[in-house]
This record gives sequence, structure tokens and C-alpha cells, in this order.
Amino acid sequence: MCGFVTWVNLERPIDPMLLENMRDTIVHRGPDDAGIYLSRDGLVGLGFRRLSIIDLSPAGHQPMSDGAERYWIVFNGEVYNFREIRAELEARSHRFTSNTDTEVVLHAYMEWGRDCLEHFIGMFAFAVWDEAERRLFAARDRMGIKPLYYTVEPRGICLASELKPILARTDFQPQLNPAVLRRYLELGYIPAPMTILENVRKLIAGEWLEWDGHTGVLTRGRYWDVARVFEEEVESRKRARSEGELMEELDGLLKDAVRYRLISDVPLGIFLSGGLDSSIVTALARAGSSGRIRTFSIGFSDTEYDEAEHARAVARHLQTDHTELYVSPGEALATIPRLPEFYDEPFADPSAIPTHIVSRLARRHVTVALSGDGGDELFGGYLFYLWMRKWLWVDLLPPTARHLAGALGSRSPGNTRAQRWLEAMAQQDVPDLAQYLAKPVWRPNELDRLLPGIPEGNGRPPARSRNPQEAMMVRDLEWFLPEDLLTKVDRASMAASLEARVPLLDHRVVRFAMRLPVGLKLHNGITKYLLRQLLYRYVPPELVDRPKRGFEIPLDRWLRAELRGLVEQYTSSESLRPFMQWMNPKTVDAETGRFLEGKGTYQRTWSIVVLAMWAEHHFAHR
Repeated sequence: MCGFVTWVNLERPIDPMLLENMRDTIVHRGPDDAGIYLSRDGLVGLGFRRLSIIDLSPAGHQPMSDGAERYWIVFNGEVYNFREIRAELEARSHRFTSNTDTEVVLHAYMEWGRDCLEHFIGMFAFAVWDEAERRLFAARDRMGIKPLYYTVEPRGICLASELKPILARTDFQPQLNPAVLRRYLELGYIPAPMTILENVRKLIAGEWLEWDGHTGVLTRGRYWDVARVFEEEVESRKRARSEGELMEELDGLLKDAVRYRLISDVPLGIFLSGGLDSSIVTALARAGSSGRIRTFSIGFSDTEYDEAEHARAVARHLQTDHTELYVSPGEALATIPRLPEFYDEPFADPSAIPTHIVSRLARRHVTVALSGDGGDELFGGYLFYLWMRKWLWVDLLPPTARHLAGALGSRSPGNTRAQRWLEAMAQQDVPDLAQYLAKPVWRPNELDRLLPGIPEGNGRPPARSRNPQEAMMVRDLEWFLPEDLLTKVDRASMAASLEARVPLLDHRVVRFAMRLPVGLKLHNGITKYLLRQLLYRYVPPELVDRPKRGFEIPLDRWLRAELRGLVEQYTSSESLRPFMQWMNPKTVDAETGRFLEGKGTYQRTWSIVVLAMWAEHHFAHR
């Protein structure tokens, strides 16, 4: 796992010291080695920081060339099937000087051009500069596990693994994007291709770009689109298959996905929460490895949030070398001021805090860790997928009946997202269940009051499906998974110089999950039905069958107690000054006061605090 910056500036030669400074803003992504390439005319610069995982020798140094120095590559991530691709390329007369996947990716591009992306199994973001054609090609992996930012200028282009290198340019003038401000406050994160800045973009998951140095023309395309793949795979459901056949296929796919992600020349472990997804990754790693598997988990003294005992029980059953850390409130609180340093954009998912802490724990022992991310979105793990079926009849009711149903339903126990929708329905301000269950932090009417004058923007069109539960799963795979969960894991782990791998998001597993009938995901009120039945082959049901919980911390309590001063500071008009031309301070004050009095949830207040902390760290000095 690594980090890079690529800068083409046809107006004037690039300052080598500036390029090094840009590169070293992401030293945490690659503390083991550093490299620079400058073209002879000084107009093209590539910078790289290396976290050595495969082929630890100097042969893995980047930026890497093809030998003739026509092509230069900087590569972040892993292509797990690089050995098979290398054999195919060697049969086509390609010759290699290292044992790295980076060199294989470069030669694959030389052989197949942009079609090389279809050959890769892995997670990656990379850029290739063709000196002869004066062309830059870059791409991001199918599921968006690895990030890639870019900014296009009249006479150049700049790309980087994080926003930091671009912001470090002395000639770059960042411009806040007010339309994206509304999107962030709605979701708690900023989905690609948007960023918090008007003049910087992110590649979408499964997207490539090509920039022509002769004409300055930028071309973008998608080689993988979750919604399109879903529509393709649904067609194959017409070929009926038994539950047993599907389980065998899933077992084989997951074993292969895990086997690939155990390839490493450095120590490796697994994040184990004791939940279904991390348990099946651990079980399959244990079954496919002759050595002892290391697992890591954290716990909290507050029993409402502590799941360490469940992870411990699974680790004991699978006989892993298990390490756990009980986190004190002080340790968790100390992480919060560093969040703007880890996340280059406002990011309000509070599970970023424990994710970084468990990454730091793992990094003391290993350089690579596998995680169970993706299982909920692929196999139907969220309770609100079940709630959708229960409450779909509400959309057929007239307004008065809706109000009554919402008022009654909101008083019953249930999932937070469904509860919030029911409460909103009782106020008759959310007409669409699927729209509301898309994880809003601030509702549309609240945003109208908070951000007067910033209209609601258009999002990506939802997947077409007769089944709204499937449509929501696809939407979560397109938006929530890459832009929230995977962003969280990438930045939190890389801040600790730890590579995180996600076997469940192998694109072959993703295709299988899309082909799977809904009834084998949500079955008789059971979530992740088929995946759960497969896990029972390896782990007794009593160790993993319990109500689902997120990776949570008692942030709501802290914000009203130990962190009350933080709330008061960062919800003030002074802290929010960069946004005050768009934001209504009365709405901020009212929401903050309501929260501190013990009314409502913490998410809206936390989103404002994070926004102000980000502005102070990245923007206040400009």
C-alpha cells in the first residue's frame, strides 16, 4: 500500500523541492521508501511513497519505468492475480526485472491499453505517463477501495492518492464548493466525483481517465458500474439453481478471494469483531493457511458498546493468535482532534475513531490486515432492508393516514434509520421511503433552513429494480460503501501505515451476490441468510447469532460531557466563518442547544463540529 502524486505542468518546469514536499504530505501511506521522477524538460513529475508489501527489495522502487523509460508508473494497492497475468505477458515476450505487481500492471497497460483493467483482481489506483505520446492514463479499482483525487488546469493536470499533495502546491487556490456542502451535511460524507473543493474531483469507483498532453483534452470512462453489473447479473437468475449449489459456489469464491489476500511478504492479520463478516473471513483464512492466523479487536469498558468478548470467543474457536485492546475514553477522545489530519474532506462517520485505534493496534504486530467490509451491502445485512418490506405499504396511504401510521410506528422499538423515517413521515415531510433510508443526517427541510439559497442537487440515478430492497442494496454499493465505509477504512488504516484488504469485495464475489435471489439474502426475517448458513460450516451459530450492531462508541454521551467544550467551540460562528456566507447561524445554534439539552441524536451536531474542525485544519490559514 502506498501513496503517489502525478503532476503535468506544461506552462513551466516543476520545482523538484515542491514535488518532494507534495509527496511527503502522505508519508504515512508509505514510510519505507520514497522516489521522484522528473522528465528531461521538467514539465512532468511523479512522486511516490512506498509501504513495502510485495518484493521488499529495491527492485520495487517507484516511480517505475519500462526500462526504455517511455512509460512511467506510480501504483497504490494490490493486484492479487499478478503472477497469472505475468505468465501471460511473458508468453507475449514481456520481460520483468522484479517480482512486484506494479511492474505487471505497467506491462499489462503497455500490452492492452485501458483494457488491462479487465484483467485485474484487486484494489488499486494508479497513473501511467507515456512520454512518447505525452499521455497520462489513470484508473481506480472497481469497488472504490483505493482513492484518487485530481484537478485539471488549462495547461496541466495533477493527481494524488489524497487531497493533501494538491493542497500543498504553492500555486493552487482551493475554492469551497457550496453545493457539496449541502450533500455532505445530508450524508455525512462527500460522494465521488465531488469533493469539498470546486476545482478538485475524485475518480468514481470503476472509472478511468486519459489526459492528452498535446490537446489538453480529458477523457473519462467507466469499465465497471455497479448498477450496470447488477442489471446484467439479474438476467442470469432465470437459470434456477438450488440453495446447496449456490452455497458451494459461494464457498469456493470466498476461499479463493481470501487466498489471494493472504499473499504478502510481510506479517499479516485480520480485524475480528466477532460479527458474521469478519468471522467468515477469519474462518476461511484459517482453513486456507498452514500457519497461525493473527486477529485483532478492541473493546470498551462501557458494556453497551463492547463486543470484545464475542471476538474472543470466535478467535478461541478458530484457534487464532488473538490480540485485543480495551480502549479508555481518554485514548478515544485523543483521536478526535486528529480526524481532520486523516480525512482531507469533512467526514462525519464516528466509527472512524475506533477504526483508527484498531489499525494502530494491528500495526504494532503486522503490516497488512484483512477486514470484513462489504458483507452487509452484498448479502443484505442491514435491518432496514427488512424494515423496507414491512413498511412499503405506507407509500400507498393518503397523507392523513400516513401521518397516523408514522406517529404510531415511530413509538415502536426498531432500527434507527427506519425510526427516523417514521418520525419524518409523521410530519409529512418525507414522501419516499427508499429516498429517506439512504442514510440522511440532515433532512431536506432542515437543510433548507440551515443552508438557505443552496438548492438541492441531483444525485446519481438509482438502480432499476422491481424490488426496492435490491435497489437500496445497489445504492449502498454505489454510494455508502465506497464513499463512507471504504473511505473510513482506507484513511484510518493508512494513517497508521497499515494496508487493509477486503476479500468480500473481490469483484467475482460481488457479481455472485448480485446474481443471488433476494430470498437467499433476506429469508424469513433473517439477514444475510446464505452467507450465514455458510459460516455455520466453520463457526457454531451461538457464537455469531446476535443482534447486529455497528462499530460504535459512546460519542453522543461524550459530546454532552467530556467533549462539550469541543461542541461549543466548533459550532460557534467564528469557527464556521468560512461557511457563514451560506449557513444560517440561528439554525446551528438551535440544533446545538437542542442536542446539549438532551434532545435528539448527535449526528447533526457532530457533522457541524467535523466541518469546522476540517476548516480549521485545512483552510483557515489560506
